[in-house]
Amino acid sequence: MEAAFDPVSEHEENYLEMVLDRGRRRGLEESGTLTAPLADLSLRPAITIPPETSLRGAVRRMKEAGIGSVLIEDGGRLTGIFTERDLLMRVVDEGLDLDRTPVAEVMSREPQTLRLSDAVSFAINMMSEGGLRHVPVTDQGGRPRHVVSVRDLARWLADCHPERVRNLPPEPGFASSRHGG
Repeated sequence: MEAAFDPVSEHEENYLEMVLDRGRRRGLEESGTLTAPLADLSLRPAITIPPETSLRGAVRRMKEAGIGSVLIEDGGRLTGIFTERDLLMRVVDEGLDLDRTPVAEVMSREPQTLRLSDAVSFAINMMSEGGLRHVPVTDQGGRPRHVVSVRDLARWLADCHPERVRNLPPEPGFASSRHGG
């Protein structure tokens, strides 16, 4: 199974590892935060598109929904994922025509998936080890239902432990806005 081409930057990967390590040292495992199932997170329903959707159509859906990925579904089956990273590395870099190129030509095929019953720590590990920012969440039949993102996991950790996260002084060099980098 090919992993989605959506590498996490070295900084983000190091940050996720640091969060897991700090979590272990601060008792987050004992609190149940890391062992909680993904079903406990507030995941939005997956946005799915058919494989023949143009790249422009895929990007438009992502922009309208304010998300960083769409899932490609064909006949009720998950066949791929298209992410912001795919747009940069496979579309813009290659100079592809947004109106004539179907998303199926550049999507990451057969992406790794999670289930709602999987633990938060399993998702963090999968994303960290695989260099992923977005992972589809499927039901028992393999149908796409949600996408878990690095942002979802960061928000979950911050919500579960506001006294340990939100009261920290800002670290120099970190952007303070969502669009700040």
